[in-house]
Amino acid sequence: MDFSLLEKSENLGHLMVKLHDVYNEYKQDIFGTVFSQNRISDVVEEILTEENITAEEQELVTEILLALVKEAEEKLKAAIADRISVIDDAPRKLARALANDDIMIARPILENSVSLSDDDLVYLINTKENDHWRSIARRRSLDDAIINKLADTNDSHTYNALLKNFNIRLTQYSGGKIAEKAKKEHFLAGSLIGRDELSQSIIIDIYQHVGEALQQEILKKYNYTSEELNKAINDISAELSSGEAMSAKPMDAYESTALNENEELSDDALRIVTHKDAFLDTELMSKNDEEYKIALKYKQSGELTVELMTRHLRRKQFRSFIAQLAVTSKLDPGLIKDILRQPYGKGLAIICVALDISKEDYMNFYLLTQPLRGSNRIVSDGNISKAMATYSRIDPRYAQQVMDNNFNSGEHIR
Repeated sequence: MDFSLLEKSENLGHLMVKLHDVYNEYKQDIFGTVFSQNRISDVVEEILTEENITAEEQELVTEILLALVKEAEEKLKAAIADRISVIDDAPRKLARALANDDIMIARPILENSVSLSDDDLVYLINTKENDHWRSIARRRSLDDAIINKLADTNDSHTYNALLKNFNIRLTQYSGGKIAEKAKKEHFLAGSLIGRDELSQSIIIDIYQHVGEALQQEILKKYNYTSEELNKAINDISAELSSGEAMSAKPMDAYESTALNENEELSDDALRIVTHKDAFLDTELMSKNDEEYKIALKYKQSGELTVELMTRHLRRKQFRSFIAQLAVTSKLDPGLIKDILRQPYGKGLAIICVALDISKEDYMNFYLLTQPLRGSNRIVSDGNISKAMATYSRIDPRYAQQVMDNNFNSGEHIR
């Protein structure tokens, strides 16, 4: 291994010499394996937390540590991974390489490292198996799209890890998937009942499939009587048998996070809206449209809320949504239509940040307007990650400035 590139560095030279020495001691087993592993991990931590190093030095350090990790045996890699997992500024490339290794090495990185991006997590869920999924499910912070990806694994122990992770909030989609599994695997049901974010329909669904002890726990926690819950079960059963609550086409995992399971949909909402229908129907939008006038009335009456706008989107009423967002943002409906057709949601993110619309509601808007972007396909993992990252990067002051300028500098198409 060549350490000479950094030996002359003013900030890192002495540390690279030290790493060279302890690594040689480790290979010769001079002080014993465990002691040497700890010494190497200590030096790696010192290097990665060293201040005032240049970008070029950082890149060289990363390449050298990647070479060390590639050459090291499993126990040393595990020791290094454990130490790196709690370093906030650890190189993403190094964290990603360790996360992609065997679970004994990857576990601390998967559970703790903030260096991994959402794109990295999506890739690992897609390419790895249950041990990696379960470790990801234990992370202190998970975006909704990642939670939904984990829900799609259909792995009971991954579900259990999500249920026991009270640092995150389950989506309705993931809660529904876990509830379905819990009907047969009752060890999940007890943990599921312990989550405060469950919708009423999920509670009712679980109630019908668990034993008396868990049923009593549900009644106590949610302050129901058995008569009230049985009536709710009968009401939902009647809805399902009449077909009112069934969609004409299956929703994908991400779109389903935006669905309110208690909401009845009209016959219009149940029809399949193709991307061609949506695209053509919204091609010409102006302030003279009836939808815009209705949106103004909603605004005047104080009823023009994010919840109302999302409800129209769920019903595929794209013209109404465009008009409502135009009134809320004080932008032209035609401009809103163009912004919603942008693939990664930057313009929409600018509007939502400026209007203090939450990231969760922004993602609902982005996912449910997919037909306006010319596709009925599931939104790709990459586009979801880009959309989430776009929202997180936007400064509210910048967003307000763009809004005040009516997007005249073209930010919505960049």
